[in-house]
Amino acid sequence: MTKPSELYFLPLGGSGEIGMNLNLYGYKNQWLMVDLGITFVEKPGADIATPDIRYIESRIKDLKGLVVTHGHEDHIGAIPHLWSRLGCPIYATPFTAELVHRKLKEVGLDKAATVHVVPLQGRIDIGDFNIEFIDLTHSIPEPTALAIRTPAGTVLHTGDWKIDSDPLVGNNIDTNRLKEIGDEGVMALVCDSTNIFVEGRTESEAWVRNELRKLMTNISGRIIMACFASNVARLQTAMTLAKDLGRKIAFAGRSMDRFYEVGRKCGYLEAQSHVVDLREAARLDPSEAFILCTGSQGENNAALKRMALGKHPRARLRDDDTVVFSSRVIPGNEKDIHALERLLKTRGIQVYTSENASTHVSGHPAQEDLKDMYAWVRPKVLIPVHGEDAHLEAHGKFGLDQGIPHAVVPHNGTKIRLCGDQAEIVETVHSGRLILDGVTLVQDNAGHFKDRDHLSEAGHIAITLVVNKDGNLMSDPQVTLVGVCAPEAEKSFIKELDRTIRGSLKVMPTNGRLDNEVLRADVMKGLHKVLRNTRGKVPSMSTHIVRLKPKPKK
Repeated sequence: MTKPSELYFLPLGGSGEIGMNLNLYGYKNQWLMVDLGITFVEKPGADIATPDIRYIESRIKDLKGLVVTHGHEDHIGAIPHLWSRLGCPIYATPFTAELVHRKLKEVGLDKAATVHVVPLQGRIDIGDFNIEFIDLTHSIPEPTALAIRTPAGTVLHTGDWKIDSDPLVGNNIDTNRLKEIGDEGVMALVCDSTNIFVEGRTESEAWVRNELRKLMTNISGRIIMACFASNVARLQTAMTLAKDLGRKIAFAGRSMDRFYEVGRKCGYLEAQSHVVDLREAARLDPSEAFILCTGSQGENNAALKRMALGKHPRARLRDDDTVVFSSRVIPGNEKDIHALERLLKTRGIQVYTSENASTHVSGHPAQEDLKDMYAWVRPKVLIPVHGEDAHLEAHGKFGLDQGIPHAVVPHNGTKIRLCGDQAEIVETVHSGRLILDGVTLVQDNAGHFKDRDHLSEAGHIAITLVVNKDGNLMSDPQVTLVGVCAPEAEKSFIKELDRTIRGSLKVMPTNGRLDNEVLRADVMKGLHKVLRNTRGKVPSMSTHIVRLKPKPKK
């Protein structure tokens, strides 16, 4: 049970997985939401999932606001899909607020939703929560930690972060303020766990720029670089390197154009004369061209994959191009990325990735970075988030080894009570995923996804039977096969089905023939039995009965 005078932490996404972040803080029967992101899934016909918000939806009058730590999709991507169910005000720093506003505008919610722009290092009150925004560094501008203060105590919620001594774009991490908050007293640190297995420190953006410069200096043909569009520092690096190498740069991909626009609007990027459109880049000598594109995860509809397949309307790859993947592999995308790399290499294109060159640096803290955060903040309790189960367990143990008195490892749906220098799981509530199927959000276990899986494995058989009033066939059964067997085998397979249908009708009682539903069920039963015995896998099937009425007598 929730006691009004105590502070609670409840993740509904991002704990036990990397992505789909949604965190709730409860105090005095009021709730504060931090982040509302998506994750990517492999479902037939769908690839995006959001958190299942039914727990907070049932307490919607108590939800005082949504605070966003930064603008990555796994922290803001679900807002346009779920905000209409929440209806609460949104708070974010200028760059992040601009991204959120554009997302809401795309779905027609920009006038209905209120997005409050909070200045960097700002401090606001939302209900009984006092929230201070603290500058961090990450792989996107304006990542912020949140010092969430209540009479019950202070929690520092890091969001995603790293320690970058030279971030190139945006402010440095505010170590002095973190130390001051540590001096005030921090009850709990809710902290990023992504790189808990990485020893040492995470390198800076300046380091990867220098490494890319060394690599690209010796490339004579056209350079194609793929990265996350949200990494505005990497976008700035590409622009800087192109200029230094005497090349003109073009952007390929809608999100790349969007982040270039937002970066300029918010003052993180400047207009450059060597930035050209793709059509002009295609006319340049290869030694003068640099294309920065989306598609570093092998996505089918992203610019790099379309260019590789010759399907992009304004840019195509050439055999003398060099492709540089300046990104990490998101877990689950390995198959798509390696397939794209093979496609490129079969064309003789030189490919560089983080596996064979220094093309990328992480945006998350390695072990030495975590030690520094612990030393600055000195929390009484560590709550690791943003990681799979193995990450969270390892992070909890690591924090204890570094002298943090207590650690509580959450999972989506675990409600944690924070009290003084203690924390405990007091309840498990409903959590889960909603799958975006077209424009509709459906439950993760919706039956039609199983049907689609079945269709993709065994195909579909559509049967039409034309019968008279007595249930006797008036013509041959019409059978249509979709993905059931090879084309050369269809004729003999249809004959096999025809014999089975006729056999089922032959043994059917006369009264059963008079009812369409009974007739359909008996035919399907006979087909299932034969297919299971002869083929093992049973395709999905549909049977349509057309019953002809006798012509009225004159």
